[in-house]
Amino acid sequence: MVIEYFKKQDYTIELNPVLTDSYGRKYEFDLIARHGDVTNVVFIRDWNRKLHIGTFRKMLERSNAVNLDPIVICSGGFSDFIIDYSKKENVMIIPMDNIRRFLEVH
Repeated sequence: MVIEYFKKQDYTIELNPVLTDSYGRKYEFDLIARHGDVTNVVFIRDWNRKLHIGTFRKMLERSNAVNLDPIVICSGGFSDFIIDYSKKENVMIIPMDNIRRFLEVH
């Protein structure tokens, strides 16, 4: 569903990319979405609960380790704290319900 969402907006998708940081550590991501000269690392957590702040911070750490910014997180829900924190950290958060609604009309 998330892949279809990005493809319908003319993004090029790379599934399960493994990237290496400057220390040689490898990190696997859900996908990378490219549109023009913008590259986004996308985390997908289709859970029936809100994303935990610890998980959110780990996502930030992983993307920062490989110098990928901005990041996109698609999840079942977000607390008010994560919504505010994502604005501060320049993270795009997309609720899965928004993706479903978008796909229904496109």
